[in-house]
Amino acid sequence: MTELISPKNDEIVSLHTRMQSDFRKQQHHTVYKGTINWEHPERSGNEETTHPAHVVFEWRSDKKTVDLRISKSRDLKNSSVYSVSGASFSLDNLEIGAAYYWAVDDSEVFSFTTADIPPRFVRIDGVSNARDIGGWMTKHGRRMKQGLLYRSGRAENEDSYCGDTQIHNLGIRSEIDLRREMLGKRETATMGIGLKYMNLPCDGYEPFIIQKPECKALIEAISDEANLPLI
Repeated sequence: MTELISPKNDEIVSLHTRMQSDFRKQQHHTVYKGTINWEHPERSGNEETTHPAHVVFEWRSDKKTVDLRISKSRDLKNSSVYSVSGASFSLDNLEIGAAYYWAVDDSEVFSFTTADIPPRFVRIDGVSNARDIGGWMTKHGRRMKQGLLYRSGRAENEDSYCGDTQIHNLGIRSEIDLRREMLGKRETATMGIGLKYMNLPCDGYEPFIIQKPECKALIEAISDEANLPLI
């Protein structure tokens, strides 16, 4: 017999850390001023500040090894199955504002919903400030689709591919490098093995909209479904 403990049935689970939640509520830099530069929020000392909070699953079972099943369907169809030794498991990179169902072996099925609070931070080892561009609600009340387009800082070690497993679990196919200094210097992706690599240099934020050739090339790459999902 297996007893599910956490997340509790019908619980709303936050994917933001307390630091991220506090900052978002304040909407300015005074909360952690001097500790975190939120324009470049990669690290606070040795602490990575931009990774999402873990969703921690806990249960009681008389078995040493169990199968944890997680799905978006109540009948657990198309479940992700994890063989776990012990009584807990941590999972990252769930979508925001989404209902999930879970069970352990022959247990009852519990449900939980991730908090509908953007942005959706994404954990990729060795990469800071990775976020899903999707997840936001439009003024027409529709949600931008998640899991198609990500943005991030550069990889700490561009030849280690330490986040390769997470990159492929997210289904990412392509990497667009916007850095001008990398033009002609690299032909392979920096974040995952086997990704399609494109160097489309341009400046960020306000100057981007006046860079017509660069803007056109980037939009064409994003519009090509064969490149999606991409980072």
